[in-house]
Amino acid sequence: MLGQQKPVSLIIIAFVGLIAPLVSAAEGQPAKKTAAGSQAPTLSLRTLVQFGTGNLRTRDFIMHLAFSPNGKQIAAVAANDAFPMVVIFDVKSVVPVMELKVPDAELSRTSCVAFSPDGKKLLWGESDGTLALWDLAEDKLLFREKLHSAQVNDAIYSPRGDVVATCSASGEVDLREANDLTEPVRLINVGEPKLRGKAAGQEKAAAASDGRGGGEYVLAFTPQGKQLVVGSKGDGQIFVWNVADGEFDRKVELAHGTGRDSFNPSLNSLAITPDGRQIMSAGQRTVPREQTKLKHVPKNVNLSQVHFWDFKSGKRASVLNGDEDYGFGYAALSPNGKTVAIGDFSRLNFREVGSGKLIRSIPLPGWWGRQPVFSPDGELVAIADNNTIGLFETATGRRLHHDDTTPIGGVRAAAWSPAGDRIVTGYYDGCIRVWDAQSGALVWRRELAPVISLSGWHAGPAFVGFSPDGNSIVVAGRRDEPVEFQNGIIVIYDALTGNPRREIPLIEIRNGALSGDGKTIVAATNHGGIHETHLHAFDVATGKSLFVTPPKEQRAGLWDAKEMRFRPDSQTLVVVTGGGDIYQFDASTGQQRNKVLADYRTPEQIQAGRPREPQLWCGTLSADGKTLVSSSAEWVYVWDVDTGAMRIQMRHPHDHGCHLCLAPDGKTLATSDLQYAGDYGTDTIRLYDIENGDVLLTLEPVGDRAGIMSFSPDGKRLFTGFNRGLAIVWNVER
Repeated sequence: MLGQQKPVSLIIIAFVGLIAPLVSAAEGQPAKKTAAGSQAPTLSLRTLVQFGTGNLRTRDFIMHLAFSPNGKQIAAVAANDAFPMVVIFDVKSVVPVMELKVPDAELSRTSCVAFSPDGKKLLWGESDGTLALWDLAEDKLLFREKLHSAQVNDAIYSPRGDVVATCSASGEVDLREANDLTEPVRLINVGEPKLRGKAAGQEKAAAASDGRGGGEYVLAFTPQGKQLVVGSKGDGQIFVWNVADGEFDRKVELAHGTGRDSFNPSLNSLAITPDGRQIMSAGQRTVPREQTKLKHVPKNVNLSQVHFWDFKSGKRASVLNGDEDYGFGYAALSPNGKTVAIGDFSRLNFREVGSGKLIRSIPLPGWWGRQPVFSPDGELVAIADNNTIGLFETATGRRLHHDDTTPIGGVRAAAWSPAGDRIVTGYYDGCIRVWDAQSGALVWRRELAPVISLSGWHAGPAFVGFSPDGNSIVVAGRRDEPVEFQNGIIVIYDALTGNPRREIPLIEIRNGALSGDGKTIVAATNHGGIHETHLHAFDVATGKSLFVTPPKEQRAGLWDAKEMRFRPDSQTLVVVTGGGDIYQFDASTGQQRNKVLADYRTPEQIQAGRPREPQLWCGTLSADGKTLVSSSAEWVYVWDVDTGAMRIQMRHPHDHGCHLCLAPDGKTLATSDLQYAGDYGTDTIRLYDIENGDVLLTLEPVGDRAGIMSFSPDGKRLFTGFNRGLAIVWNVER
């Protein structure tokens, strides 16, 4: 459990002394390795400035949310945690108050979560079928056992809190005593009614033998807890079961979709009106573009459907569909039963239950929609927005705990101004922000590119950089453009005001580089294939195309460009690919001048053909473009760019690769472990002397992983951008 923390303000200037631990150098010494036994000195490091915020955020995108019964806390389940974990946030102060986890269960992840009606316990389901129960007051795990044969899709309490209902991807629905989860009260298989009345074991065997019952489900109890309503996500059907005897009651056929074989039917949300007379279901229908009023959408369009059904007869009572409700069909019913919140593409809509009237629409550019959740008093709605919990007032639509200084998602790109007084960042929310490097104050914020379609992805910057005179900022990255599929964009901004000066459309951009004289921008475009990368060069002043290499009409291209940099004279462009190739191109014509292979294989491995190609996971080039540092598995290599000769080889503590950043003098290297699903390594940032591999110092950020690093022009400060959206500038002067 986390201690009671003070809220972290949006901009914090903190001079905090951090003591770096002793760190041993690499162990094992094959040829060209560094000397073992060197240690980092114990240093007092300082956080110079911190901006952005990690509040109401998790490491990865959020899959499930639940309010506590008193509405004061909200629990979040994030994807790809290293082990089963739930973070509970205080709604008012937005700080995490509890972090519940089972560190020794590395092969499972939390999939859903629910508070008990009295707020004293927390129930969660896991990806391997395990069910867990936590005592919140004692901060104690009460129960954890694998009760399903597949992932737990949903887990809920009955209104009185005496029964727990869970469902899994294998078609099992279990009813269990809340005080004793070991034995089921009822076992239900969501198949045909003819399976009812058989013994639990026979039901499961029958379902397994005839293939029925698979898929994902959502659950809801009636207000009195006498019936359990089960929604089948895959085929849009609704089943009603009696809790007392487990008997099948009735079914709503095809609540969403036009038939069992209809294109893409789904049911994503389920609720019962407070009076128990109607069932609300939300799902989607797919129609041709011509049948909608939408523009700039795919040929087949997903439209959200919200339907109300008479509980007794199963007949449809009302429809809340709009002509432009572009989405998958995620919806929540307010506690008083009067309002429905719908999470459509790029907007959160509120509709009146009786009339279907649109009460309010909150734009969320690039949002693909997730399940809304009302607070128990109905005054707030929470949604998962990437790795952020969005909190909205239902009466006004105002978003709480959020402004221009609060990014959504992690940092994707960053660069210092030539004078070292400003930092430009690009986030996964598609926004470009410029910060004062001394105070952390936000100078300006701009959206990289307008979202043309309602379902547009966030515009994601892959490269940001200041011009040599500091007057312009050049950005290259991704936007959403479904008409011509020009999903790449280069934008030149006025560095002082943020006003855009020029835009250049391209296909999707994965990387970029700005020449030392600021006259040329080169973007690496790629639609997703390994050998599809093309280099597009443009004159910054005019936007004129200078060259494309390989030629645009040639489908095959380079391997993905991991690192790109101009040499200081702006005459040579160095490009490093994931296959280990180091190219040098003429910066004015795009003609290839040189190509070498950063090959760490032994002669025996090369002859055997295994591994077939050197895999370069990450790379960074020195300011003069003559030195490459690369990461592959547990090794960090230093290469001569002109010859491809390996200068030094170092073993890194984490064997799944690391982000890399070289100081301007080319002598100091910063590393941060790559982050994978379920594999978190450590959050430690290490600074090495690349001449001998000695660890110079370590930085220990708390509870987050740096995905972006950048040294200041004088090399005395290090910018680190984190997955939660926080950014820290460290004093790394020796």
